[in-house]
Amino acid sequence: MKIIHYFDLKDYHIKDKVSKRVACRAIILQYPHLYMIQSDMYQDLKFPGGGQKPDESDEQTLIRETLEETGLTVIKESISPFGRVIEKQKSKTKKDTIFYMESKYYTCKVKDHIKEQNLDDYEKEFGYKLIKIHIDDAINQNLDILSKNIPEIRWVKRELKVLKYLRGKQ
Repeated sequence: MKIIHYFDLKDYHIKDKVSKRVACRAIILQYPHLYMIQSDMYQDLKFPGGGQKPDESDEQTLIRETLEETGLTVIKESISPFGRVIEKQKSKTKKDTIFYMESKYYTCKVKDHIKEQNLDDYEKEFGYKLIKIHIDDAINQNLDILSKNIPEIRWVKRELKVLKYLRGKQ
C-alpha cells in the first residue's frame, strides 16, 4: 500500500525501543462529500477507525472500528486499499521508547442504516459524532483546528494530509 505521508519528529534516541501501533481507517466517500467523525469538544474531524487487535485482519479492524465509531456497517466487498500514513516520535507515555504508528486507509461503502455507536471513554468525552461533510469544508475545518495547536488532538495533521491527498485524486 502506497505511503501518503511519513511524519518523523526525530525527537527520540535511535537506540530507544519501539512501540508499534497499527490502525485501519475508513474513507467513506460520496464525492464531493464524505463521512467523518467530529468531536463536540474541539470540532476536529477524523476518519472513522482505530487500533488493530492481535490476530485481527485489516478488514476485520476496519469493519469493527467503523461500526463502533459511526454505527455504519461496512460492505466487506467494497473495501479497497487507499494508502498509509506513518508517524514516528518519542512516546508520550513510555520512557526511552519510540512510538511508531501506521495508519492504513481504505475506501469503502456502507449500508444505508445507522446503528448505535459504541464509543470508548475518551471518544465519549470528546463527543464523537458522525457527520457528512464536503471535502473542502473538512480540509478548511481541520486547517483551522491545526492553527490552534491543541496537543490533545495529535491526529489532525495526519487526517489533513489524507484529506488533501484524497481531494487531489478526485
